[in-house]
Amino acid sequence: MTAASSPLNRQPSWIPLLCAVAALSLPITIHFIRTRNDNMSTAALPLSSSLPSLPLFLEAQKWASTDPGKVAIIDKTKDLSFTYRQLLNDVAALKRRILAQVKVQDLEERRIAFLVPAGYDYVVCQWAVWAAGGVCVPLCTSHPPKELLYTISDSDPSLVVLHSSFQHLQPALLDKSSKTCFMELSPITESRSCTSIPNLHPAFAPSRRALMIYTSGTTANPKGCVTTHKTITFQETSLIQAWKYSPSDHLIHVLPLHHIHGIINGLTATLLSGGTVEMYAKFDPQIVWERWSNSGSSTMFMAVPTVYSRLVDYFDTHIRSTDSEAAARAGAGALRLVVSGSAALPTPIKTKFLEITGQTLLERYGMTEIGMGLSCGLDVSRRIEGSVGWPLPGVQVRLTHRETGAPIPLTSYNEDGMIEIKGDNVFLDTGGGLKQRLPNLPAMVGLKRGMWQGETQLVRTTSKAEPQWT
Repeated sequence: MTAASSPLNRQPSWIPLLCAVAALSLPITIHFIRTRNDNMSTAALPLSSSLPSLPLFLEAQKWASTDPGKVAIIDKTKDLSFTYRQLLNDVAALKRRILAQVKVQDLEERRIAFLVPAGYDYVVCQWAVWAAGGVCVPLCTSHPPKELLYTISDSDPSLVVLHSSFQHLQPALLDKSSKTCFMELSPITESRSCTSIPNLHPAFAPSRRALMIYTSGTTANPKGCVTTHKTITFQETSLIQAWKYSPSDHLIHVLPLHHIHGIINGLTATLLSGGTVEMYAKFDPQIVWERWSNSGSSTMFMAVPTVYSRLVDYFDTHIRSTDSEAAARAGAGALRLVVSGSAALPTPIKTKFLEITGQTLLERYGMTEIGMGLSCGLDVSRRIEGSVGWPLPGVQVRLTHRETGAPIPLTSYNEDGMIEIKGDNVFLDTGGGLKQRLPNLPAMVGLKRGMWQGETQLVRTTSKAEPQWT
């Protein structure tokens, strides 16, 4: 039987199973074609404590109303827990500050860059920008001033929100970006009970731009990829359907929050499901093993291969053959979902982690421009070694010949090709300096033979893959 029987298959004429070689996670170059032109609503947002009825806010309001004590974020740096109810109230307050700082009632897609450590303050800032109608531009907390200035200059934000813990960087940033407006964000240091919940008003059009995150810049200067609220929601719900997120999920979050993996897969998809995110400013293998040893206290973990390598090394050095070994193995083995991505997963690490925990790491394929496009399924028995799996729900994938662009038939064996990905998961455009330097980039790329046309967007990557059968 072929993989066409997969429940994730949506289009029988496309490649229903893409068994991609590990090299897929290596740096890639993409070209894009926009075939959608949504109209943006410009209706002003009310300058009040109300919030737009975006899917994230609707879900948060549901839990704030029905379960006032339900925890949304556990900030381990502060050692504090914050409920969905407090989150909405803090978001409404910061939204008002941002709008007052920019002197508008609706940001209308103005970009707001922010340098905030991973934790509750980051979530409040992200949601507040969205509530105010702006575009989030998260800055990397480990970047030196030179790299921060590149992103600030390229994205041209109306405001840079600088967390108090990074105020020492402001003189260096101001020296090179004197025209940029900065606002200090003090940490929220109190977990409190809130008696009220902000009202929700009708949301702006889902086609409004929402997020601008930068590629890693391995092969060229980083470029800012812009996604809309519609795109973000699609990326989240596609993963929720495939990976079965639920309100009972508890994620230990150690990923950077300026890339797609940490933002969408980890943070917002969990919150859209009503789950709890336990956030750490940086990864520490000792802390993760200690948390896993408390069996049942968390359900999900997502990381890159280097993190799993360090976890394996720490286990061998500090846990194996000790009194802690049994609890560590059992706790890690009790996790519902353990995901590896963002780079190729070496087989020795995957094998060693399986030996220690009994967990077969779930591999997936994604990138800044598409979110997640492919993923192995939750059923371990159906996974293929060396594969990143099937197209995620709503995502269409096929292979084409590198030279001609013609689709590669499903009957072809041992023939690699270019990956083409189509769906509402695909980014809208490039923002910042790249768009200014090449304003007609979509027209310059042009339609090539074999490319799809329709009401959704498409990405062609230079990654190589092979169709395989099960």
